[in-house]
Amino acid sequence: SLNKRNTRSKSHEFRMRHDWNSLLGGETIGVAPVTNRTTDLYPKADVLSGYLKDFASSLGKHIRYGTQVTNIVHRESEEAADERPPAFLLEVADVHPKKNHEEKSATVGEELQSTYHEEASSTNSGEACRMPKPAAVICNRVVSATGLPIPKKGSEIVGSDLLTGYEELKPTGEAFEDKAVLILGFGNAAHETARELQKYTQAVTLLHRKPLVSAFAGGSLEQQAQEAAGLPRLSLFTHYPGDIRTVTMQVYDTYLLKALDVKLGYDQHEEPVFLRCLETKICVWVSKSTSCGAGNLFKPQEAEEIRPAEGTRHCVVEVGPFFKDDPVAAPILAKLETLQVAGKARQSHEFQWRSNTPMRSNGGSNVAVSSRLARLGYSSMQEYLADRGGELEAGENRKGLNYFEAFGEAVYLTVSTALLSSEEGAALMDEIAKARPKLSQDPLRHPFDTAIRCLGWTSEKGVFEEQIQSLVFPNHSNGRGGERSKYPLIDARYQGHNVAGLYFAGAAAHGLDYRRSAGGFIHGFRYTTRALYRTLMLEDGDPWPGESIVLVKEECFDALFERLLRRINEAAGPYQMFGELADVVHFSRTSSDNGGGSLLARYEEERPVGQVTRQDRDFRCAPILVWTFQYGKTFGPLDLPSPGAFGPEFAELSTFLHPRLEFFDGCKLSGADLEVGEASTADSKSRKQHKDVAEPKVQLLQHLPVLQPPLAAAFGGKLADSATAAHASVAGLGTTDSVFSELGRLRHPTPAQTQYSSVALGRPSLTHAIVEDVFTDWQSEASHKEPLRSFLAAAVQRAAAHFGIATVP
Repeated sequence: SLNKRNTRSKSHEFRMRHDWNSLLGGETIGVAPVTNRTTDLYPKADVLSGYLKDFASSLGKHIRYGTQVTNIVHRESEEAADERPPAFLLEVADVHPKKNHEEKSATVGEELQSTYHEEASSTNSGEACRMPKPAAVICNRVVSATGLPIPKKGSEIVGSDLLTGYEELKPTGEAFEDKAVLILGFGNAAHETARELQKYTQAVTLLHRKPLVSAFAGGSLEQQAQEAAGLPRLSLFTHYPGDIRTVTMQVYDTYLLKALDVKLGYDQHEEPVFLRCLETKICVWVSKSTSCGAGNLFKPQEAEEIRPAEGTRHCVVEVGPFFKDDPVAAPILAKLETLQVAGKARQSHEFQWRSNTPMRSNGGSNVAVSSRLARLGYSSMQEYLADRGGELEAGENRKGLNYFEAFGEAVYLTVSTALLSSEEGAALMDEIAKARPKLSQDPLRHPFDTAIRCLGWTSEKGVFEEQIQSLVFPNHSNGRGGERSKYPLIDARYQGHNVAGLYFAGAAAHGLDYRRSAGGFIHGFRYTTRALYRTLMLEDGDPWPGESIVLVKEECFDALFERLLRRINEAAGPYQMFGELADVVHFSRTSSDNGGGSLLARYEEERPVGQVTRQDRDFRCAPILVWTFQYGKTFGPLDLPSPGAFGPEFAELSTFLHPRLEFFDGCKLSGADLEVGEASTADSKSRKQHKDVAEPKVQLLQHLPVLQPPLAAAFGGKLADSATAAHASVAGLGTTDSVFSELGRLRHPTPAQTQYSSVALGRPSLTHAIVEDVFTDWQSEASHKEPLRSFLAAAVQRAAAHFGIATVP
């Protein structure tokens, strides 16, 4: 991915904003970053592979090679008095015999030793993994960081066994010289495969499922025209790096500039069909899903037949239209007659004839036709037909040939793939393959030499016992049969749903921010992985890394301000994981012998926003300042950042990436509101026990909106009326977040602010946005620093008032 080697800033942290390939900590172990290894803006895979090998070598004995985990079992504690979390049993197998270790160590540049029979191995949390026998490991915690290693093979697709997997391809497309290739998929892998193969092939066809189109079901023809285009989600518009990157979009040039390559979409109610033909070729159709199943395909299919749990699926495919006396179709009809005589092809069982239904009689449900009519200014197909003359009396035709009369006698031959894929039907299949290019205008009419699937990847689920799978990878229906979810179901601590002690890191944890941020990619998950480590340390009683500043004099306030400003201008974690990782300042009062005390500000970096709740011990009732990077909700292709479009007084209207700050007042707690015993315990022991701490009854303080004066005036000065006292009594994990999120949505004081919901702390009493900047550089005294300083001063004063501290510098 992006390898920007030079920036205006020499700050290592800032430069990591634009190095999307290097891991954290490489500079401390002497591993050169990817930016030092190649000048390519998008490095080749072998560069990244070499970097990762060097990184692994530097870790030495911390990595155990040659061991495969075959099963992970969740075990309850065997001792009643043992209050540790449930343990895990890992069944392992030695996949690299010792004689191969020397060979493998040369590959990674490190002498590898088999520690397979060691008695114990220390984990990051300081707990021991005990090995009672060579084939098992027992741990109190398991972190699964295996990424998404399993390719989706589309096994429900008829003919999926004929597809070549993306994971099987060689680095270059030389093997496809002078071939016709179809690529099934619509993600970056499909697009980059097309780009590489275009240098060698006759033609590339990119076949994909389009977004759902609701033809004549509420959308205008203009909207349908946009949907019918079937363009992919482009990352430059969605700001999601997993969407299509422009560097892979070369196929659109050759497609739209009439250079034989094709992009072809099918809708949600259709599916591709692949059949072997002409011995080595692959013939491809797109069929209606309702014409696929395990029953008689020429009768309406029951739901259980369309997607049978067991058995072979088949589809009906069409050939035509053609006239029955067409000499091109004669070989097909001859083979079909032979099969009929032999009893191998029965009408309404293995094949059927269909008349060439005029377009005008189907209600204009063809979206492609409808979209083009919209571009020509027609509001409906009926309006177009009336103008064209399709509804005129016999013998009249103002606009030319009446298509319906001229070709109404043409027919389609519909055939079951069960017949075409059988030994008896092979000859008929070959005749269809030969004649189809002359009988049809279907873009798939020519046989292909190769069909490649690029259908994405999914998590490794089989390594977990069935009980864990059912909790962490629940079944879901995608309209194409039930399957396990792609990403594990995890909470804000990256812990598996209802499986204490099982955590996920790396790309596998991307489900927490899927399609919202960059957690599925190196430049994102290097920070979420660090956040997981800090979360585990926090559960063991260690504080989140940070700095405490006692605000007893002006220099201390300046130190807090400078740290905040420096992080906004340099921090890579919140920048890459926008909207997901936040810097947090929580306030408390220092103890004093005379009962007074000073205001203490604790600055903590890169807290997962899902962890910043009133359930957390540190945030229970403290005044809190949170800042994240955000895109405006209206960000899109028609609202790109424009330098000087508006000044800092309208910063809340920013759509490009910009800092967003929110201050939340503290809450009042009375002793009577706290439950006694375990529910009110929030010490390190309870964290180690992974106990859910019951939420105390919380009374939110009165919130008064504070806006920059020009923006307040722009909304007519009516915003103060929206401030109301909010009360909530909540308890239990999950309930709190939903209640506070609802309060934040309903009570946000301005239309502009309703775009944001950074953390589940209720409605912020103070908010501040720093105006978007294409260089993400906020150094102007008037436009950036002074407004930020004023906001921070107001937040500090409110925090001091919460604790009854009269004044702060």
